[in-house]
Amino acid sequence: MSSRILLIALFSVGLSALAQLALKIGSTSALAVPATANGASTLAALFKAVVANPYIILGFVLYGAGAVTWLLVLSRVELSVAYPFVSVGLVFTLALGALVLNEPMNMTRLAGAGCIIVGVFLVARS
Repeated sequence: MSSRILLIALFSVGLSALAQLALKIGSTSALAVPATANGASTLAALFKAVVANPYIILGFVLYGAGAVTWLLVLSRVELSVAYPFVSVGLVFTLALGALVLNEPMNMTRLAGAGCIIVGVFLVARS
């Protein structure tokens, strides 16, 4: 895999990780909570909360941009080499959760992230 395609793949995966962050923030914000709290959610209330929440909209836009970018990767690389890069999104999401949302980080999570990185490296080199 060329370094250019590698950067595009990581960029695409990074967009998806940022989308997850935006969706998490949006889904826990004051706008989304009333639509899903206390089992009183209706499809209309949920739709209204989603449409009114800029973080959720941002998350969908980022996912779309990541998907379009991913098409470029798939057009240039074998699927069996490209797809493992999706798992790097777990590492990005773990880091964003810890840095932005103050989610816990421990040695087990770091070891898992390290295994993912090593695995993707090995697949990409084959």
